[in-house]
Amino acid sequence: MMVAMSGLVVACVPKFPQDREAILRQAEQLNDSINRLMMTGDSAKIVDAMFLQEQLVQLDTIREHQFRYYMQRVTKLYELGRDTEAFTLQEKAMELLPEDNFDRLNYFGIKNEKLGLQDKANYFFTMALECCNEAFEHGGDVDALINKATILYYQGRKDDAHKVIEEAYLKHQNSKTLKSLATDPNLWKEIEASVNKMKSIKIEQPDSIQ
Repeated sequence: MMVAMSGLVVACVPKFPQDREAILRQAEQLNDSINRLMMTGDSAKIVDAMFLQEQLVQLDTIREHQFRYYMQRVTKLYELGRDTEAFTLQEKAMELLPEDNFDRLNYFGIKNEKLGLQDKANYFFTMALECCNEAFEHGGDVDALINKATILYYQGRKDDAHKVIEEAYLKHQNSKTLKSLATDPNLWKEIEASVNKMKSIKIEQPDSIQ
């Protein structure tokens, strides 16, 4: 099976990138094939899909596309319960984002905490919180407040997390999202479940650390 898939990759990769649009079309076709393999739930086919995806990232060098390809794979691995593998792969996606991006900062905060590097974790979490504050203060991004509350929840600062939402809701009572968070305990249960799942993931000490 792997030999056949390798042949497919070779067939999909042009020898010379003469036509950028043609390359991107080939990349999308290859991505569709990967997604179909991922959807089967067959372990062998998923291994093939992962092999293909590494080739896809080399074929399509647009960073936004590469990020999407990696995150598709990460999402599928989480769905399959392969949490450690998903979390480890996610680093490749995060490294494609700007250094001041919230998702990247939050990821490396979690990673370093898991490695027992609390000072480094706190640095990344602090930067992520600042990113959230700026996004809300300058753009009114409510999702940034949810991200902030999630980080605080992850750090065990549950009262601070609730306070962030409650204070924001007092100032922005027209926001349906803030109203839901301020009044619906089930949404906080979802946040807690997400945090607990992330905390349960175990990772090994890598050769190099961000």
